Amino acid sequence: MAIGIAKIGGITEESKKFHGYMDGGIRLLMYSHDTFGLGHLQRCLKISRVLTARFPQISILIVTGSPISHKYEFPPRVDYVKLPSVRKVGPEKYEPRTLTASFETVLSLRSELVLKSVQSFQPHIFLVDHSPVGMRGELLPTLNWLDTHEHSTVTILGLRDIIDSPESVIKLWEEKGIYNVLAKSYDHIFIYGTQSVYDPLERYGFNDNLKHKTRFCNYVGAEPSKSQNLNGNKIKSNSRPLVVVTIGGGDGAGETVIGNFINAIRMHQDEVDFDSVIVAGPFLPKELYLKYKKAARDL
Repeated sequence: MAIGIAKIGGITEESKKFHGYMDGGIRLLMYSHDTFGLGHLQRCLKISRVLTARFPQISILIVTGSPISHKYEFPPRVDYVKLPSVRKVGPEKYEPRTLTASFETVLSLRSELVLKSVQSFQPHIFLVDHSPVGMRGELLPTLNWLDTHEHSTVTILGLRDIIDSPESVIKLWEEKGIYNVLAKSYDHIFIYGTQSVYDPLERYGFNDNLKHKTRFCNYVGAEPSKSQNLNGNKIKSNSRPLVVVTIGGGDGAGETVIGNFINAIRMHQDEVDFDSVIVAGPFLPKELYLKYKKAARDL
């Protein structure tokens, strides 16, 4: 991400803006819908750690819908605005995660909070994570406001390289008018990946205009952890292979992945020649967590 910003400064007219920001401080606003799992917030925090380390005058505001954002340690000069949480229950289908209000009410509130955050914070850079128009189009009022008002904000869409099957992405983007939004509302597109590994420009049907505004930033990673502790217990290294089973944040797939894995181990335990560690994730329902913990205890 920091490399991407350096590239902007080196190859576009916006370089003058960035040089000016360094004296008075850069304001970066990140939008992360966080309707499922932990990955989007994790990526935003990793990017924030690199940017705050490289640019001492930067201030970052993350607008997030993650219900557990308060449990993370944010880097210096990074704060967040919490959107009412929603839960993804199917393709482009969502429901409130906590509030008893209607989904339409929560959607309207989230959309208004994003717009007010941009208007009040007046970011020099607006970085949108993954979703060009936000959850169910909640970013459209903000993007329209930026399109129609005088401002100095540089708009950037940050995409992972593999989103879904090319057919699904093209179909959805054509139906939702995403290609028009990319052309009209975004100055740059940063892809977290390497073109030689997977080329979304060709797979997702980018035209020449979109290709021109796209930069590949390589993968967003983190320093490997020096600790091998899991819940205070050291994972012992021995000659048996180690199988790690995880469903990320724990939204969905508990029965499908963890439940079936434990059942398979129980059915074939005389044949099992490996050790296992199951990572459930914070969103796995408590009753399922206790069920699986009990089921795995004697295996």
